[in-house]
Amino acid sequence: MTEDARGIRLYNVFCDKVRCLVTLQGRQVVERILEETGLSFDQVVTREDSLSRIEQIRMVIDRFGIDPKEVLFIGDKESDREAAERNGCLFMFVWEKKKI
Repeated sequence: MTEDARGIRLYNVFCDKVRCLVTLQGRQVVERILEETGLSFDQVVTREDSLSRIEQIRMVIDRFGIDPKEVLFIGDKESDREAAERNGCLFMFVWEKKKI
């Protein structure tokens, strides 16, 4: 596991907002990562909750009663962008720098 400085900066920028983790990883793995990194989220949605990214985002919107136009979804895949758009959310695309 490696820590991405850009990701930590984004995490800290939004420290005064509701922050949720939406992932297709399993809950057990996510819990271990959060424990080791000390990161925390207001809600964690994993593959055990839904295998659909669209539905995962909708779960967060519904739980907090948030206007989707006020939600910023940060992802690293085109499918993340599509899921955010389908839910009416803003989207920020981030990606890992490839080593050559």
